[in-house]
Amino acid sequence: MSTRNLRWTIIALTATACASSAPAIRDTTATPACEISAPDTAWLNTSLAAVREAALGLGGDIRLDQTEIIVFDASCTLIVAPTGERSFTAHDGMVSLPIGRTPAVITSFAAPSADPGGAYFVMALPSIWESAGFKSEISVHDFTLGVFAHEISHVWQLPTYFQSIRSVTGVERLPAPVDDDMVQRIFGEDERFQRGVVAEIEAFRWAARQEDPEAVGRLAREALGQLRERWKTHFTGDYRALAEVQATFLTLEGSGQWFALRALTASPSGPRLEPDLALRAFGQRGAKWSQDLGLALAAVLDRLDPGWPSSVYGADDMSLIDLLDNALAQP
Repeated sequence: MSTRNLRWTIIALTATACASSAPAIRDTTATPACEISAPDTAWLNTSLAAVREAALGLGGDIRLDQTEIIVFDASCTLIVAPTGERSFTAHDGMVSLPIGRTPAVITSFAAPSADPGGAYFVMALPSIWESAGFKSEISVHDFTLGVFAHEISHVWQLPTYFQSIRSVTGVERLPAPVDDDMVQRIFGEDERFQRGVVAEIEAFRWAARQEDPEAVGRLAREALGQLRERWKTHFTGDYRALAEVQATFLTLEGSGQWFALRALTASPSGPRLEPDLALRAFGQRGAKWSQDLGLALAAVLDRLDPGWPSSVYGADDMSLIDLLDNALAQP
């Protein structure tokens, strides 16, 4: 399975693949043109409820009622309007989306809509994942709920962080696509770089596990120094803009994983997974540097500044690294 379907991307700095949120669904269609199975429908309603519950208390701009949701199975597309109304359209294996027709395969993304302040969200329903043979330590329904929550969290961040990336000096010289996987794509074959990433991920995780707050801060400061030294060494020339861009993507992916784990473990409507299981099966799978390093940064911030989510889900464009710098500067 290609991981491209779990990616949010800025293509030519004009379109973002991130995710979106949604209102409670109510079926107002008297005679649908096709049907979504009961398990897929139940999954969608559960996912929406879990996300709403996970968002409570974050203090950010939780835009749950400005998003069109497009989900599909092997033969039917369900569109949920921002009002909550549903419409069903049969398809022939190619799903009609605002960006054009696309195969009915595993995918999950969102993008700004034509309406100011709006967005649309696209995701394959769990039955598609199951038919593709997707496997996980947790059930496919639970894993895809995590994907749904991760992607939805991005749409709340879209207005600030999208503009933040576009405004980075030199971003136009970075090789397209400018996305959360670009550092791994560029430096994935560099063994020295790879060893540095792995070491920093473990260093931040180790810092977050310490009982003594002073130890958390000391170890986090050391790990942050290693990260900055790696960036200084490798992000040169046309790659100089990568430092700011990557700080933003670490924020988006780290907070997205953090929010997904919140939905999977703490939402009353969610599966209430045991935290270690959710972390192992969803949060730390080792597939993406940006997700693992970003989540490790978020784990440290949970210890040093538990109020950090209100910054990344609000009107600020502060990165997790900015927030960690601020937390480490406190006496």
